[in-house]
Amino acid sequence: MVDDKVFENRVRRIASRQALRLQSNRRRDRLAIDYGFYRLIDGNDQAVTSFAPLDVIEKYLITPKAERRPWSEHVRTASSPNVLGNHQQEGLSATL
Repeated sequence: MVDDKVFENRVRRIASRQALRLQSNRRRDRLAIDYGFYRLIDGNDQAVTSFAPLDVIEKYLITPKAERRPWSEHVRTASSPNVLGNHQQEGLSATL
């Protein structure tokens, strides 16, 4: 649990250096598909990204701006085969 918070704070600092803010999803239902996801917000309170797992957000942030693809492409080509991670599998198995 502590490692998760440390990682979250690290990503918050990376976002802050780029004038972005990390916002967590307010959903409290652990079985929801998007539980525990985050998104990036710019200075005008506009969403830069959709809700995604923290590691996907981190990969987006550490990519140099000149090489950064649009968010929709970034999510589709993320290195993990399942962008939603274990959250989706846990949520679906619990509802079946």
